[in-house]
Amino acid sequence: MKNQYVGDVNDFVKYGLIRALTAYAGLVIYNAKLARPYLAEAIELARAVGDRWTLSQMLPWQAFTSITAGEPGRIRKQGAGMR
Repeated sequence: MKNQYVGDVNDFVKYGLIRALTAYAGLVIYNAKLARPYLAEAIELARAVGDRWTLSQMLPWQAFTSITAGEPGRIRKQGAGMR
């Protein structure tokens, strides 16, 4: 089994940061104003390191923040990013 953390030390730090940002966003997911900046940064980092699995978890969460905030236009835009 290949370890996903083998490689650049910066990637190892990014994986830890992605997980921390995702965990915090999960705690405040019902408050879109709090969750959005953390999800946005985690999504950006996940794309940078190619962590598709974590990205597939965060993109629906990002759309969910728009559902809880009552912003249908934003839901559609964020949902399109999941394809």
